[in-house]
Amino acid sequence: MAKLLVNSLREVRNGMTALHNSYNAWRFGLQLMSEKRYNYYYRLILLSGSCLTTGLYFTYNTLLIDHYKAIVHSYSSGDLSPLNDELKTFATNVWTECQRNLHHKSSDLVHFFPSVGSEPIYIGTLGLPTGATIGLPFLLNYHTVDDVKTIDLRFKGEQNPYTKWRSEAGQAFIKSLVLSPNAKKYAIAQRIHSANNVNLFADCLNITVSTAVALGLAQELINRVKSLKTFGQRFVVRSVSLIIGYCLWSTFNQTINYWSSLRADKRTVSLGDDYLEGAVEYYRKLKTRNAAFYRLTEDDSGWKVFTADGEDRGLLSARLLTISRRLNYLNQLKDETRGIDEVDIKSETK
Repeated sequence: MAKLLVNSLREVRNGMTALHNSYNAWRFGLQLMSEKRYNYYYRLILLSGSCLTTGLYFTYNTLLIDHYKAIVHSYSSGDLSPLNDELKTFATNVWTECQRNLHHKSSDLVHFFPSVGSEPIYIGTLGLPTGATIGLPFLLNYHTVDDVKTIDLRFKGEQNPYTKWRSEAGQAFIKSLVLSPNAKKYAIAQRIHSANNVNLFADCLNITVSTAVALGLAQELINRVKSLKTFGQRFVVRSVSLIIGYCLWSTFNQTINYWSSLRADKRTVSLGDDYLEGAVEYYRKLKTRNAAFYRLTEDDSGWKVFTADGEDRGLLSARLLTISRRLNYLNQLKDETRGIDEVDIKSETK
């Protein structure tokens, strides 16, 4: 009887052990399924985030180019400012000359509009049917210093600061706003040559990679480092990951901008000596304007936009593609052009 009871208890224990093992196996399966589901959802979010940011940028440079243009369009009294007819004709003639370098693209691919800021901008690409839109700033309307109406200029929110404009720095700033026809031609043509598929697709690839890094790096660290369990720890990791992603995007963006700008400069000045002379004048006056602005604001506290010698004060962009470096590059192109001309003259005399 006692032996039968012992056997019964042993069977019960074995049954409980089997039941417990089954429960553990079931729980482990659920946990494994949960991790797989979590990883699946995470990869889906990672893919969706990268596609969303890249898709928005690509769409705003193609299908929604008019919406993008409305953001950077110049406004007057709450309405869109019209483009000066004389400037529109001038820009159209520049576009006609640029077609020699662009395999005779259709004239309907480029449109002009008055934009905010002091430098021309471009939206879109000439390599797609949606075309490109070139923004022309207000200073391209100036022909002489008398055309610059200081009453329409604001200095740090102050309307027509008379004492500022009468100073040496103020006069230098005003004179730097007036560009010659050659400088205007270069400014417009350089943006036209910048609107190409290579720049657009390189920017899209940069956004995709940077977004993937920003979203994926943090999760990989959280999965591998088991001690990161609290919300605060994971928040810090995700914040650092976003900063790394932004720094990566900024680095690649400025690198792309560096090479694309030099390439556009070279193709623009190849149109003729007038474009080369205009390029040198444009960047010299830009540097003068920045230096004058620095002197006008040197007594103010806070972050300075420009350095004392007129260079942009920033992160990688200011150090990688300075105005002085662009001027040196243009002077090299000028020397190369003169060297070729001298060789041609010697060959003709022979």
